[in-house]
Amino acid sequence: MERKSVRDLKKMARNNGIDTTGMSRATLEYEIAKLDNTKIKNVYQPIAQLGVKGRDGKVFLVKTKSGRTYAKKQFRGNRSTSAIRQEVMLQKEAASVGIAPKIKEYNLKDKYIVMEALDKDMYSKMQKRAGKLSQKNQREILRMFKLLDKIGIFHKDPNPLNFMFDEVGQLFIIDFGFSTRIDVKKDGATPNKDQMTLGLLLKFKALFPGVEYPILVKSLKPQLLVILEMNKQ
Repeated sequence: MERKSVRDLKKMARNNGIDTTGMSRATLEYEIAKLDNTKIKNVYQPIAQLGVKGRDGKVFLVKTKSGRTYAKKQFRGNRSTSAIRQEVMLQKEAASVGIAPKIKEYNLKDKYIVMEALDKDMYSKMQKRAGKLSQKNQREILRMFKLLDKIGIFHKDPNPLNFMFDEVGQLFIIDFGFSTRIDVKKDGATPNKDQMTLGLLLKFKALFPGVEYPILVKSLKPQLLVILEMNKQ
């Protein structure tokens, strides 16, 4: 059988959603073997489901044969490949500035993303602390929102479950399923700092009435502060 060229291998991998940057021939052949399921089977063994079932699918903690663990987002069958590709690209950009988990690989045919596994979600931590969120964490949230605005991504999903800590306590934002490029005319120049902060505060107030988040509140523009005050519990 004729051996495929590196160019052909890269084309096959890219057509299946694999980032081939820096890959050697051996790595490319390994990735292609996973795709056709002839040389390597069951690469990712599920350990447990992470979080709750979402609109687009489920996320699992998985383990490779080498024992490394990752988070695998398995999409529903009706999720379009263009939507998955956009989610991947936007998360990769956010990961490049250190605010989202890095993606190991993705597969448009089988509709999944494999990424770094994070330790625990922010909401669970807040539940244990009666809704309190440290000023440090509030500043980290604002920093992430400002970085998203800077790189032109509007996250659009201010859910407390979309913020997770790694094993050393660094905060990340996850789930770019609703995310889009910022449209300044429609969204404004800083929609994450403005709309995401307001949305998150409204969620906090509904979940934890009476708890204050001064750093986040202080960042709001006057007109958004009015909306927040109108929605006080």
